[in-house]
Amino acid sequence: MNQAFAYDEDLSYHFINLALAGEVQPIWESANSKHKDLDNLFTIPRDYYTDLFLACKTPIDDIYNDIHDYVFNYYEQVGAVRIGEIVIPDYEEIDANWTISEIETLENMLELLGSYSQMFTESLSNIRYNFSRLLMGYALRSTVDGHGVIVLRGTVHADEWFNNINYRLIPFHPLNADYGLVHNGFRDVYKGIRGRYRQLVNEFAPDVPLYLVGHSLGGAVTQLAALDVIAKSPERAQSIQVYTYASPRPGDPDFVRAYDEYVQTSYRIVNVCDMIPYMPFEELGSILNQTSYPYRHTKGELAFVHQAGNPVANHISSYHLATKMKVPAPMDASTPKRIE
Repeated sequence: MNQAFAYDEDLSYHFINLALAGEVQPIWESANSKHKDLDNLFTIPRDYYTDLFLACKTPIDDIYNDIHDYVFNYYEQVGAVRIGEIVIPDYEEIDANWTISEIETLENMLELLGSYSQMFTESLSNIRYNFSRLLMGYALRSTVDGHGVIVLRGTVHADEWFNNINYRLIPFHPLNADYGLVHNGFRDVYKGIRGRYRQLVNEFAPDVPLYLVGHSLGGAVTQLAALDVIAKSPERAQSIQVYTYASPRPGDPDFVRAYDEYVQTSYRIVNVCDMIPYMPFEELGSILNQTSYPYRHTKGELAFVHQAGNPVANHISSYHLATKMKVPAPMDASTPKRIE
């Protein structure tokens, strides 16, 4: 499928390292919850990188040095993304001039009650998000050409795993029914960061290249964010480029159809030996003789083959290694390249 911009192998290596550093941060924060620089990507101590990649063969110093040498020298941090920092409710505002006396049909009455019910539910959810405060990622600006990067990390906390298995397909409320159904758990995460995410998007002019990046859970949420941002701000369609790594399937065929149409540049990097990109199953539910939930992937797959020796390494260190070796590349897309 055509892409507005070519895949950038050099930037891709730095993008995955930024995402993996984001997964180190919550481990550091859990041990140093009062540290004054928790939102600063560049202050994460090296030792905590080792804690995350314990089961991997990832060269920890490579990632740490990339962040503190290359990224520190060529980017400035714009801000951090935390769940619950700014929560935008999904419901539409109710017209204050619409009074009970103007309700003419039962359908009007049910619509009004449904709106208030949704407002109440969203208010309870907002309280939960405000207690969470988990850091999900960072926004950075290049000091060379001004391009922006907003990167979201993958799963770290136990409650995020519960989100991951909450696979019921539901409407993508930030938009409308034309944009299909999405994974319930991924949508919950995006709801918690949507206000802050859009605030950080607005830190960059619409004509400046803006890379939306995510690993694993962050990759799925980034795809929801990309469609939301572009549909609401079509002037950004040319400037936004999406790079995801090990992303699970985010939604149904209607969501994917809308995403592939609106998001003009989107690359999805996949290790064939990593099981996470194949979740949820394309027909999850039918396997269990339940309601069928047809999941699909978005466009732009760039696949490679690397068996690192265990599922954790296949999901983490393989992506660092592949991008460092400039694999995958677009010319290899039809036949995934094997990394020995």
